[in-house]
Amino acid sequence: MGQKVNPYGIRLGIKTDWKSTWFFERDYKNFLIEDLRLRKLITNYCKRQHISGLSRVEIRRKIPTEIWVTARTARPGLLIGRQGKGIEALRRELEQAVGKQVHINVEEVKDFRLDAQLIAEGVAEQIEKRGSVSRVMKRAIQDTMKAGAKGVRVKCAGRLGGGEIARKETQKEGRIPLSTLRAEIDYGVTEAKTAYGNIGVKVWLCTDDGRELPPAPIGPVTRREASFAGPAPAVSRSAPTGDGKETSAVVRSEGPTQVAESFEAGQVKGES
Repeated sequence: MGQKVNPYGIRLGIKTDWKSTWFFERDYKNFLIEDLRLRKLITNYCKRQHISGLSRVEIRRKIPTEIWVTARTARPGLLIGRQGKGIEALRRELEQAVGKQVHINVEEVKDFRLDAQLIAEGVAEQIEKRGSVSRVMKRAIQDTMKAGAKGVRVKCAGRLGGGEIARKETQKEGRIPLSTLRAEIDYGVTEAKTAYGNIGVKVWLCTDDGRELPPAPIGPVTRREASFAGPAPAVSRSAPTGDGKETSAVVRSEGPTQVAESFEAGQVKGES
């Protein structure tokens, strides 16, 4: 059952945060449906106005009657419009649809080459323009690796090239440790609408493979933190014995266990 879990969802609370931040015990179902409507309305508005580069939409609620929406896009100027007319028209459309007060904030994506959703949409756009699937995927991977990514994988499925039989094609470069929860992996999916059917495009993007462990915490270490901290440096301790000599012990920590080795005058005494 490998590779069936959404890389974003499995890292919630570890490396990623929720795209909708609110909680209400009553009418939970209605608020969830409202979130889906808002995201669909914003996506359709961008398509109607020919605004590309919308990465994701984050929704926050503090009270049931007000909604705070954050749109992350690679082209904030197009979404805001001249003198803010574009974002104002979008706000009025959302308020009319849900009947609540809506606040919209626009954030810019620093580098669109390091955003999985924008990469997937770029590949789909080129496929819709009858570009070669293999060439488009290869160019997207090269641009992403030049931007500083650790690894990227692009997968297309459908009637590639207009063939009668649907097939899948995957290209990959670098490391994509899907099972490492410390790794920062972004995931994007979209569809390319062609004359011979829809072609699905999926992108996995790794910006941090999790090889560099976090620094050791200061203060008492819990058992969970010790399992991620790695081997601790050796500590030398000396204790007097009955015959007036001193026995030095070197204690090494290997994860949650400790191994002690005792030495006396350069010879092992057999204590462990």
